[in-house]
Amino acid sequence: MVTELTKDSALILWESPKRGGADILHYNIQVYGLKFYRVFISQGNKTYIRLKNLNHEKQYYVTITAVSSAGEGPLSAERKFKTLKGNVTV
Repeated sequence: MVTELTKDSALILWESPKRGGADILHYNIQVYGLKFYRVFISQGNKTYIRLKNLNHEKQYYVTITAVSSAGEGPLSAERKFKTLKGNVTV
């Protein structure tokens, strides 16, 4: 879920996958848009990240994978959001 959306930031929340054995070490958060691609790594097994310094009024896409000692899991469903024009918080 994308929440607290502003002109240059967004808070991304997700649910931890069902336990499949190994404990989750961290999550890889892939964020991409036109001429933009970046991978963020969560701190431990927290299930949120605040993206900052985004461009105003731009469309972004997010996918997330869980990483454990067994390796990286499958990609989540893609989520999309568009940053706002002004400093309005949704």
